[in-house]
Amino acid sequence: MAFLPSIIGIELIGVADPGIPNQERIIIRAQYVNLAQYAVIVGVKNEKGLINPTPDHFYWLGDVEISESTWIIIYTGPGSFKVTKAEGTGEIMHVAHLGKDRTIFNSANVVPAIINLGGIIVGNLLSPPRTKS
Repeated sequence: MAFLPSIIGIELIGVADPGIPNQERIIIRAQYVNLAQYAVIVGVKNEKGLINPTPDHFYWLGDVEISESTWIIIYTGPGSFKVTKAEGTGEIMHVAHLGKDRTIFNSANVVPAIINLGGIIVGNLLSPPRTKS
């Protein structure tokens, strides 16, 4: 079993309004970090407390430098990205949407996770083999 190091500068608060269409959202808090190195995934928590990632639930947080305490709100439904300020506190909020047509967090075992993207290998498209005529 492999254990990954903890992540500093970003905190996964949790899921608000799970199972409620157009309200279900992942809440993240970040400060003094570049979000380009992080992505949010969804997985099913197993009996050991680890998760098995589910297909088609990956969201890159983008190449954004966060210098002050900032909220990142990711709705699971459709919508557009915007940067706004929280009512009352004036704190910065980055609001994004996964664009799903249904809710995701309908079970206590289905949870979000943040992964640190430590490297990448980019592939090429291969030409199909030529056939003899």
